[in-house]
Amino acid sequence: MLECERKSESELSSSSECSMTSESRSSFSRLSFELRSSPENLYLKPHRSSDLAYSAIRSATFARKTGLTSRDFQLIRRIGSGDIGTVYLCQLANADEKCCYAMKVVDKEALAMKNKVQRAEMENKILKMLDHPFLPTLYAEFEASHFSCIVMEYCSGGDLHSLRHKHPQKRFSLSSARFYAAEVLVALEYLHMLGIIYRDLKPENVLVRSDGHIMLSDFDLSLCSDAIAAVESPSSSPDPTPPQNHRS
Repeated sequence: MLECERKSESELSSSSECSMTSESRSSFSRLSFELRSSPENLYLKPHRSSDLAYSAIRSATFARKTGLTSRDFQLIRRIGSGDIGTVYLCQLANADEKCCYAMKVVDKEALAMKNKVQRAEMENKILKMLDHPFLPTLYAEFEASHFSCIVMEYCSGGDLHSLRHKHPQKRFSLSSARFYAAEVLVALEYLHMLGIIYRDLKPENVLVRSDGHIMLSDFDLSLCSDAIAAVESPSSSPDPTPPQNHRS
C-alpha cells in the first residue's frame, strides 16, 4: 500500500517479520504520534489560509469523521529517502483539486531496530509547532500497519544543492546567495524563538518551492528547549575567574 507497487496493509505487515531485541521492542512501543487527522485536531495554519493544497486537505478531513487514512491518498513516485524514512509524491485520491503533497513514510519497526525512535518523535513534535512560510506545513498524519505517515507540503523546485549544480560554474550569483541566506536566517530566527535548535543545516535540506522561496526540511536531528541542558556541560560554561587571577 505504501510502496509504489501499492501493497496491502497485510502484505506490509507480513514483510517486516523480524526478530527484535527487548530494547528495540520497548522503543517500538514508544513510537506513537499523538496528533490524528481528525477535524478537531487538524491544527490551523493561518499563513496557509489561501493555499489550495491546505484547503483540500481540510475539506477531505472534515468530510471523514474518522480522519484521513492511507486510502485517501494516491502515491505517484518516490522522491527521496533519508535516515528515518522515505518520501513519496502523492495526491488526494478523490479531490477535485489535484494538489501534490509529500508523504514521509516511517517504518517504526526498522526505526526501533536502529534505536532512532526518539528522532522520529522529535521531528513530529516540532512539525506540529510550526506555522511559518519558510518551514514545513504538517497537513495530516496517520498510521497503517507498522508504518507512520506524515503528509507535508511538496516543494517542486528541488533543493539548493541540486539547484546550484544547474547554474553556470555550479554556483549561485551573489544576489541569489543573499536571497537564500536571508530566508534561511529568517526561518532559523523563528525556530529559535520557539526554542528549537536546528542541527542539520546543509544545501540538501533547504528545499525550493514553486514560487522560488525556501523551506527548511528534516528536523529529526533538531532539539527543543527542554533538551538544551543535555548538550551543555560545566566545561562549556564561561570561567568566572578574572584573567588576572589565573596563574601561568
